[in-house]
Amino acid sequence: MCLFLTFMAFSVSKVIGFRAFRDHVRNSVSAMPGMSLLVAGSVIVAELLACGLLLWNATAPEGFALMAVMLIVFTAYLCRLVARGRGESCGCSGESSGPITLWHISRNVLLFLLSVGGLLASLGQHNGSFDGWNLVVLPVALLFSGVAYFLDYFLEFFKGELL
Repeated sequence: MCLFLTFMAFSVSKVIGFRAFRDHVRNSVSAMPGMSLLVAGSVIVAELLACGLLLWNATAPEGFALMAVMLIVFTAYLCRLVARGRGESCGCSGESSGPITLWHISRNVLLFLLSVGGLLASLGQHNGSFDGWNLVVLPVALLFSGVAYFLDYFLEFFKGELL
């Protein structure tokens, strides 16, 4: 649930701020300047596909696996941006992305661990049942997804006092 909400929020943000996201991809992937539209569109489609796969128990393992792979790639990209030390944005949420910090990398590592946990848990469950745990998990998932999505705003509010 948490991964679904987080990926959905970021993909919708990229769609809303698509021009800024595409421009960021163009500037980031300078080896393929003509491919920025295709790469930017593919990222959004992959995120939405992963969310769609999580909607059915039969395809949830594939959704979690796709999210895990994307998070590995995204986290490696964030590490590259931090290592350059230029205070760059990742373009993760279109126009509103702030400079990347270790908090963003930590967020992605946690999301990766959640995706692996979801993959392992989903491999043993294909019954499609709704149980009471969903009512407990939903508020926690909403809270974590909100923190993950609005991390830039929290960091701006605390102005670096967290590190």
